[in-house]
Parts: sequence; C-alpha cells; structure tokens
Amino acid sequence: MRIPNLDLARAAAIIGVVQYHTVVWLPHMPAWIKITTNTGEYGLDLFFALSGYLIGGIYFREYFDNGDVDIGLFLTKRATRIIPPYFVALFFVYLGSLVFEGERFRLEYLGLVQNYLSELPYFNASWSLCIEEHFYVLFPFIYLFLDKCVFKLKNKFSLFPVLFILFLPLTGRFLIVNKAQLSYQFGYYFTATHLHYDAIALGVLAAYIEKRKLLFNMPKSRIISAFVPFLLLLGSLIVNTFSKGTLFVLGPTLIGLMCAMTIYLAGSGYQFNLSNHRSVRFIATISFSIYLVHGIAMNMVNKIFSYLGYSDYSLLLWFSLILASIVLGYIFYVLIERPLMDKRHALISYFCRAKTKEPLKIR
Repeated sequence: MRIPNLDLARAAAIIGVVQYHTVVWLPHMPAWIKITTNTGEYGLDLFFALSGYLIGGIYFREYFDNGDVDIGLFLTKRATRIIPPYFVALFFVYLGSLVFEGERFRLEYLGLVQNYLSELPYFNASWSLCIEEHFYVLFPFIYLFLDKCVFKLKNKFSLFPVLFILFLPLTGRFLIVNKAQLSYQFGYYFTATHLHYDAIALGVLAAYIEKRKLLFNMPKSRIISAFVPFLLLLGSLIVNTFSKGTLFVLGPTLIGLMCAMTIYLAGSGYQFNLSNHRSVRFIATISFSIYLVHGIAMNMVNKIFSYLGYSDYSLLLWFSLILASIVLGYIFYVLIERPLMDKRHALISYFCRAKTKEPLKIR
C-alpha cells in the first residue's frame, strides 16, 4: 500500500542530496544558497532510514505473521531493484571518466565493494548503494543467528538483535576516530559499510517498533507529525557544531535516529495533503534515477558553462544543475529504470511460480 508521506520524504531526500552536491560546482556560492544546501548533506541518511523502514516492514511482516521468511525471494527482490539500473549508470559514468579524465576501470565497482577503497575515483554516489546491498544481504542471516543462536529469546523480545546490529558501526567509528581525522579523502573511513549503516538499521528498528506495537498509538495529529521534521532540521544544525572527531563518531547515529523518527511518523502519522501533490509523487517516483545520474548531469552542465565562458553565474548554475539532474533523471527513468522494473516484476513472478522445492526459510 502506498503511503503518501513516504513519497514526500523520498522527494525531500533527493532534492536535499542534489542541492548539497551543487556546492561542488558553484564557484561563488551566495550565503542563502549555502544555508539551503547544508541540511541536504543528510538527505542520504533520510534515504537510508526510509529504505530500512520499508525493507524492515516487509521482513518483519513475513517473519512475525508467517513464522518464516523466504530468504531467496527476499534477496532476489532487493538485488533486482538496485543492481540492474546501477550497472547501466556505471557504464555511462565510467565512459565519461574514461573520455575526459582517462580513468582506468576498477573491478571493485562490479562487485559493489568500491566503498572500501581508500578513495573513490569516480561515481562517488555509488557508495551508498554498496551499503544498502551489503545490509540487505547480511541482515537476514545476522538477525537469524543472533535471535536463534545467541540471544535465544522469544519473539516478543527479539528486539535485542536489532539493537546489537545497530551499535556495531558506532563502536567501529569510535575505535578508528584518530585515523579518520587524518584522512581527507572521500573513501573507506567515510563510506565503509560496517561504519556507516546506522540510518538503515534505525529505519529497520522503526519498522520493528511499528510492527510489534512497542509504542502507544501515535495520534494522527498534524502538529505532532510536523514536529519531527523540524527536529531533524534542528538536529542537523546542532550536529554540525560538533568537533570533527565527535561528528565522525556520533553524527551518523544521531542524524540516523532523527531520520528514523521522521520516517516513523511519516508512515504512521497524519498524512499531509502536500504528500498527494503530483509534483511530489513525480519526484519520488524518479528519485532513484535522479540519484544515479545527477553526477553526470552536473558534469555536463558545468562543462557547458565553462565552454560558454561564464565567470560569475552562481545562481544560474545552481538552478541549472538542479533542473538538469531532474530532467536527466526522468529520461533515465523512462528509458532504463521503468523497463527494468517491468522485467523485474516478470522475473519475480516467474521465480515464485517456478519454485519446485521448499525455499530456504527462517524459522
């Protein structure tokens, strides 16, 4: 069932990410633009929390309602959603890197482990896709092991494995904080899966809490539902006042927590009229495509402006970068993502019909 508020969250997240990335291309960024882009830094955390919430909801609904989960089908759905569009985008990104910068191809990109490189040579946005895929693959097995073999608790107490998984990246960052502060490269310390999956795990926790009804029923109040997004904005501003070391250790967990709270209320709270607006649904629908190709769009726009010889064009460039990202994202969605999604649905239907033996299940 479609939840309009989650479309609003998805649209806000992708616009935030795109806005934040525009600062890379702005030679003279006006102060008012800088203010609007600062909070966009955490748009990706909102995406992570949303993904964890949706995937956790699917997982726990099957786990607690049926007593088992078809792991094969679960992993097939996750892999076929992200990987095919990713490979198409990777082809075009690398082609541009080869033509304009002479980059050699890195095999890590084929295995979705480039987020463990000391520095990402190209397609920087792909690090988050690595984290999502790694989490989706490992979570069912880790949760099963902890729930059945370590904690050995009844279902109503099976929150403990989720909490255990949640605190691993926080501990990992604490242990390497001194090394991370010496690194100025965008790579391992800031992109490795085991150090930065906080928001996804917190989204899963939010789905668990909702499924198990561990909190009182939240009144579907407009005021209450609108409060947490403002808390997210305030939290992002507060987190940015932390020292570099404190921000590295605590930042992802605190921001992830506020993002998960936002998604929880968006999913179960008052549904705003704005969430049903056609523009919100449009941006939400093509958000994944925008994320995959917005780097290409920004490079294209920047090269065009450079070729035309503009020297002071911050406002025009800022608008052009955002518009180009949306337009190219729509084109990619129509030509690539949507056809691949149709094939995905057909593949999953065939997978379900063709199974002739008992699937691997969690019991």
